[in-house]
Amino acid sequence: MPARRRTRPPQPSEAILRDFQDRGFQWLLDSPACLPALFGVLESLHPTLISLFDVDRAGRVQRTLLPPDLRRRENDALYTISFRSGVAGTTPEIPALVVVEHKSRPDPMVPLQTLQYQVAFWAKQAPPFHPGRTEAPRLSPPLTVLVYTGEEPWGSTYHLADVFGAPPELLEAAPLGVGPVLMLDLPRVSEEAIRRLDSPLAQALRLIQLERAAPDGYAAGLAECLNRLAAAPPESHPDVWRVVWFAVLQLFHRRSRLEYTELLPYIREWGRAWEPRDYPVEEIAMPQTMADFVREEGIRIGEARGEARGEARGLALGEARGRMLEGDAMARSFLIDVLETMFGGTPQALADEVQTASAERCRELTRRAVTSPNLDEFLRRIRS
Repeated sequence: MPARRRTRPPQPSEAILRDFQDRGFQWLLDSPACLPALFGVLESLHPTLISLFDVDRAGRVQRTLLPPDLRRRENDALYTISFRSGVAGTTPEIPALVVVEHKSRPDPMVPLQTLQYQVAFWAKQAPPFHPGRTEAPRLSPPLTVLVYTGEEPWGSTYHLADVFGAPPELLEAAPLGVGPVLMLDLPRVSEEAIRRLDSPLAQALRLIQLERAAPDGYAAGLAECLNRLAAAPPESHPDVWRVVWFAVLQLFHRRSRLEYTELLPYIREWGRAWEPRDYPVEEIAMPQTMADFVREEGIRIGEARGEARGEARGLALGEARGRMLEGDAMARSFLIDVLETMFGGTPQALADEVQTASAERCRELTRRAVTSPNLDEFLRRIRS
């Protein structure tokens, strides 16, 4: 019997790899287990409301059902979720409509954005117009879950009634809100509200909470999350893979370079000990964007200096310097940092080579360094 061919699990898209700040949460929303995880956290905040729903009977709304302009918004997701049996006023054939809106910074347009989704869904759900119809259509009642991961407090509205310039008498006579809005302010949700959940996706929510922790606190929290992921049942292994990828993305984009190079080998070692072979955690890395990261950091530094001087030419100079940094001393210095962190030192001959290496050679050596388990293997790869 021929050996079973190992199928590679799904990878984050190039857009997610490069734009983690706004698209990383989409990597989690793509999992069917994400909504139950969010509802698990919300249950501690809104127990009566969440108890109405059966999270085991939830499904993602296909984006093809939405108008083209709404399909392009990738930070949001729509679900239908059934009510629990016996909930008054409900019928099995009419589920609730849940709009999950993710924001990494305050946005006063949230009420109008969610209303657009709701109206578009209802337009598809309602029966065609018929002049003799006497009964109003039965539509899915709406619920909005606003997931906020920003550092600063929200400080803005997220209720539709707040965006209208209406007198109090009008609002009291005909409230303009469309369904409840449940704010899930992840950085400020209690740790215990997430720790009590066993879902792998809950560990990703915990990592979001840890994003701005001190290095020691982040490393300890990451180790705790990985330990809990290791105990996940086989049916949750795809989500374990997704969460580990999320951790690597977060390390690369949201933590320091030193933490990335220190903790990536730890994640790989954990992956080697993790039993499922269909999910090669030890192969996860982001070498394809290391050079881009160096360039973008140079651009950011240059722009900051230009803004501090208040000169328009400072921005242009910053961008030019950022492009140059990909091929000058900062790229070499960054490579030396990676080598020192990954392998505990740099042989003198290699250090001399780096000091005269071209930008292209620096990119190649960086890619090989972050994917090599030890110094000997790294040297073997670059000499072969």
